[in-house]
Amino acid sequence: MTRILCVNKDLRLNAQMTVALASFHIKPHRVDTMQDTIAILSQGREFLCIVINEDTTPAFLHYLPIMRELTDYPIFILTNSYTTKKHAEALRAGAYYYGTHGDTIEDEVDVVFEVVKQYNNCVARETANVLVCDDVILSLSGHYAVVQGVQLSLSKTEFELLHTLMEHAGSALTFDQLFDRVWGSDHAKVSHEVLWTAIRRLRNKLRVRPDSLDRIENVRGVGYRFAS
Repeated sequence: MTRILCVNKDLRLNAQMTVALASFHIKPHRVDTMQDTIAILSQGREFLCIVINEDTTPAFLHYLPIMRELTDYPIFILTNSYTTKKHAEALRAGAYYYGTHGDTIEDEVDVVFEVVKQYNNCVARETANVLVCDDVILSLSGHYAVVQGVQLSLSKTEFELLHTLMEHAGSALTFDQLFDRVWGSDHAKVSHEVLWTAIRRLRNKLRVRPDSLDRIENVRGVGYRFAS
């Protein structure tokens, strides 16, 4: 059966969607969070479309631009608290459709499927301009990061540092490697104190919640490593 990726914590609505889609020979693949969605899409799995229940996924707007980087599947937002402002925000962020489902979802699923049948561009991109390491997502084209649903604004140095560390997640990078990658041919003019300061600022930005993990580890006498 062709699958729809469904982002929905409401098991009752998910059961309704499963029943409604069965008549189309379509089976939804449910995940709880947008982070789970990003992880699945970054693995290149094939789906017909993505349906997000806004009411159980309040931070979805931060993730839509990332999803647009990862896939060309149409993204549908369903809600039971429709407003024209949220409708416009969802479309601007990358949603293909925004509709209300009320207490049941069957009629809205029927509309979604009719729209999908007319959508002719449902092929995943061969290459994605996004790096994903657990709950840290880096948009290379957008020049920002999303951590646990929070979008971070990064300076050029912070972005290049995070990009380099995430590209080699799990491996220790020496100070010289970081200098070469982030500062290039001018790195001879850059002191270690500048690197330490940039790392400290980046660590602080990545720590979006009190219980957030410290992703950047100090490898004594060597350099730094992004913990994956």
